[in-house]
Amino acid sequence: MSKRIFWFVLFFCAIYATGLENAYAVETAWHGQFRVNSYYQDAGKDDAFTEGDDIQASRLRFRPTLDFEWDSGLKAHIQLNIGHINSNVANARYTLDGSSSGDPAVALRHGYISAPIPNHTDFTIVAGLVPMSDKFGDTLFSGDWDYNPLTYMLLGKVADVEVRMAHGNLDEGSESSHPADDVDQWFFDADTKAGFGASFYALNDNTKPANSVTGASTTNEYYTGVRYSGKFESADFNAFVLYNWGERTVPASGGDPTERKNSGFAVKAEVKVPVRTVRVGLLGIYASGDNDFDDAAKDSADSFITPMSIVGTTGYWGYTGKLNVQGPTDTGIDTSFVNIDGGGYATDNTNLGNGLVTIQANAAIPIMDKLEGYVGAGWYTHTAADPGFEKYIGTDLYAQLKYLLWESVSIEGGVDYAMLGKGHPDSVALGAANQSTRNETLVFSRLQLEF
Repeated sequence: MSKRIFWFVLFFCAIYATGLENAYAVETAWHGQFRVNSYYQDAGKDDAFTEGDDIQASRLRFRPTLDFEWDSGLKAHIQLNIGHINSNVANARYTLDGSSSGDPAVALRHGYISAPIPNHTDFTIVAGLVPMSDKFGDTLFSGDWDYNPLTYMLLGKVADVEVRMAHGNLDEGSESSHPADDVDQWFFDADTKAGFGASFYALNDNTKPANSVTGASTTNEYYTGVRYSGKFESADFNAFVLYNWGERTVPASGGDPTERKNSGFAVKAEVKVPVRTVRVGLLGIYASGDNDFDDAAKDSADSFITPMSIVGTTGYWGYTGKLNVQGPTDTGIDTSFVNIDGGGYATDNTNLGNGLVTIQANAAIPIMDKLEGYVGAGWYTHTAADPGFEKYIGTDLYAQLKYLLWESVSIEGGVDYAMLGKGHPDSVALGAANQSTRNETLVFSRLQLEF
C-alpha cells in the first residue's frame, strides 16, 4: 500500500509542477540516429563450442526522437527504437532481435516529461521511461544499453551539491501478483563542483525463478560508494570505490528456502592524457569474487554483483569490442562480454560472482581532417574460480577508423581480435574436463547518421 501511495503522490506532484495553464507556446526539435551495422565474425573451427561460431549479417536500426519544450518550463521527450531490421520481406514484422513475430519492430525506447517545481526552480521532477546510468562509469547499469525503467525522479541542487533521487520500476510483472514479481530500483546521488560524489542504490528483484537471471525467488542488492573526477594539468582522472551487499532467497526442493548472502567491493582508477596529438587512456578495475557464490551448501560469499547481471544487460564501460562492447560491436555479436562481476546475460551468468580484474589501454588518434582512429586493448581475469577451473578470461584487441562523409554522416570500420581463455564463461560451461580456448576475429562497419 505504501508503494502505491508513493506513486500517486509523485504523480500529482508532477502534474502540479508542469504549470500547464501557462503552457501556450511550444518549441519542438526533431533529431535521432539512423545506422546500418555490418559484421563478419570467425570464431574458429573448434567443435567443442556450440554457440557463437561464424556470423555474418547486416542490420538496420533507426531511433527517431522528438523533444518538446513549453514556455512554462515543461519538457517532453520521446524516442522510438526501430530495429534491428535484418529482413526486406514485404510487410514482414520482426522483434528487436530480428526474429519473425506478430509484434512490430517499433518500440518506445524512452519517453518522459520534466518540469521545474514552481517557486523552487533549482529542482526538477522527471517522470516516464527514463534512461538511467550509474555515476560510476556505467559499471553497474547503463542507460546507453536500454536501462530505461519507469521512473519518478527529482533532480536539484542543495547549495553547491547536485542531487538525484529516483525510484524506478524495471518490471511490473502481473498486477494481481504485486509485488511478488516486480523489479524495483532506488537511486540517490550527490556530486560536488570539486569532483567528489557519493551514491546509494538499491535493487529489489522479486521475479519468479523461471524468469530470474539469478535463479532466485527474491534478490535484494544494495550499493554505496564514493568517487572523484578531476583534472590535473592536462590529465583527466577519475576513480571510485563501491561496496555491495545483498541476499537471495533460493527455492529448495523438499525443504525450507535457502538464503544466500553476498558482500563485496569494486575499485576503479582511470587516467587520460594527451601525448602530442593522441589522447591516451589507462583503466584498471578490480571487483571481488568468490567461487562459493552459487554453492548451495554455503550461506554467504565475498562477491560483488551488478544490477546489469541480475536484470540481463551490460554497458560501454571498457575500451575493447568483444569482452566489453563498443557501439559498433553491440549488434548481434555481443556474445562474449563479461560484466565486472564475471556475469553476463549472453553467457547465462555462468561465472556470476567470480569477480573481475581488468587492465585496459586505448588511444584516440586524429589522422587527418574528417578521419580519426581508435585502438584499445584489454586483459581480463576473474578474481576467483571454481575448483578445477581457471581464472583467465582473455585478452581483447580492438582497432577502428572513423570517417566523416558528410555533415552528421560517418562511416566506421574496424577489427576486433579476442583471445578467450579457459576461464571465459563459454569454456566454463563445457565443464572442467572439456575446458578449451578460442580466438574470435571480428570485422565490422557502421554507417551512421546523427541528426
